[in-house]
Amino acid sequence: MKNNNKVAIIGLDGGTFEVMRRLVQRGDLPHLASLMATGMVTELTSTVPYVTPTAFASFMTGVNPGKHGLFDFTADCHRTYDTGPLVNSAHIRTKTLWEILTEAGRRMVLVTIPFTYPPTPVNGAMVSVSSFREGHLSTYPPSLAQEMEQDIGAYEERHHQEIHAPDGAPSHEFIADFIARCHYQTEKSKQAVCYLMKDGAWDLMMTVFVITDQLQHYFWRFMDETHPAYEPEGAGRFGRVIDDGYRKVDQMIGEILQSVPEDAHVLVISDHGFGPLQRVFYTNRWLQERGLLRLRAGARWGVRTSPLGEAMARAGLSFISGRLPRGIRDIPVPVPGRPSEAPLEAIDWSRTQAYATRWGININLKAREPFGIVEAGQPYERLVEAITRGLQEIREPAGGQPLFDLVARKEEVYAGPYVEEGHDILCGSGASGTVLKKELFHPEIMRGITPADLGNGDHRREGMLIMRGPLVEAGAGGAAPRVEDLAPTILYLMDMAVPDYMDGGVLVSAMKRGVVARRPVVLQEGACGDRAAGYGLRTSGSDGDDEERIRRQLRNLGYLD
Repeated sequence: MKNNNKVAIIGLDGGTFEVMRRLVQRGDLPHLASLMATGMVTELTSTVPYVTPTAFASFMTGVNPGKHGLFDFTADCHRTYDTGPLVNSAHIRTKTLWEILTEAGRRMVLVTIPFTYPPTPVNGAMVSVSSFREGHLSTYPPSLAQEMEQDIGAYEERHHQEIHAPDGAPSHEFIADFIARCHYQTEKSKQAVCYLMKDGAWDLMMTVFVITDQLQHYFWRFMDETHPAYEPEGAGRFGRVIDDGYRKVDQMIGEILQSVPEDAHVLVISDHGFGPLQRVFYTNRWLQERGLLRLRAGARWGVRTSPLGEAMARAGLSFISGRLPRGIRDIPVPVPGRPSEAPLEAIDWSRTQAYATRWGININLKAREPFGIVEAGQPYERLVEAITRGLQEIREPAGGQPLFDLVARKEEVYAGPYVEEGHDILCGSGASGTVLKKELFHPEIMRGITPADLGNGDHRREGMLIMRGPLVEAGAGGAAPRVEDLAPTILYLMDMAVPDYMDGGVLVSAMKRGVVARRPVVLQEGACGDRAAGYGLRTSGSDGDDEERIRRQLRNLGYLD
């Protein structure tokens, strides 16, 4: 085996050049700076929606979501009115890069890659920390978990707690603990990688650090003076948190690269980018205003209790609540805002034509949705067209620019056997910094982000790619490739054929002059991309309590309502 067929991949969940280039210019990221100076650097176009399960599934398979079947953190969006079971590795219906390499006898080290839980059989080692079981390290082979714990120590349960704020505004102690947990998880991932790489018997290594995504969701407003929820006092305390997360990752990259041969190919990738969250758009409220979603008679606002500090912050009085003693801030007070019944029960489905999803809108289609009323054919088409046109006409409150930079029907975005499982109408709003929410009872259709919002950063479609190695031309990469292009490119760098069912292509423009002429791209014609029958078991891998914990995590990150 030639060394230059080895590929090392390091993922930064939500990694963005917007933060990275600033830190590189300051000299804070020496290892990433070195890779950028000697490799190809370009933005990487994510999937639609630009969210981790969808993007990483496309990375792993080289195909669009219409072929691999992951459209969100949850499945079965039509049959469950977008409240379906959480997805995991068993939901991916196209053969992954790991399976292709295993069949070819290539050896792998795979550590903490999103949506590789439950672990699948590979030629080598796979480590995935299950979000569903506290402190539970899942590995293939299963015996590897105990072996690693004996060598690098246990993955401490107290550092794998559910990451969510308690009721009310999180205390400074909670925030400090959350940051410490993010750094701890990053360190443990690096330790696992270095332990598994130490004998050098690997052809492909990959790990993903999620600290960048976690910190940017919660701390963007503290480093960005233009953010609508920026607070100088908070900036003084938390303004360096995101930068410190990138510095931690750079340190981990430096240690990992000590085990990577000089003539191996190294890729640094992100599944999506990041930026400030500016506002919230309540899609179901918009549908109500247009008469397309109806509430059941008697559905109304309820009353809930909230800590006094949180209630004051939501009223724009955080400058006062922050100075109150914690015991006073924690006093529960009644506030309006939560419906008295579950959202799905509050909707009159017999009169509802469309409803919100996390990433757009679905039609309440007869014979597909449980209580569908819209007929297939022309009635469906006319409704999709009208909603699409209405969304395209919405403008930002200031400046008059379109609120959504993408409004498209699923057939315009996806292709493959599972297109019908996707959201009917997809919205992308990265440029305007808008997040969609499904809440039914909010008094406004759109509002700005305030200091009371836990999440204040959100995804952008433009991720990042750095690629260095003996076959790669250093410099700017030109037009941004798609995340689907990475799997075929990795196979090419490993001198393997590319299955012809893949939607992505080898990044031949990134190769040095003459490389492709000497080593042409070889397509594997007639390759079967369907996963083996056992992989189709769509189990959640969690009990009810576990699933509710991860749902709360995803809600606080802004991924679920």
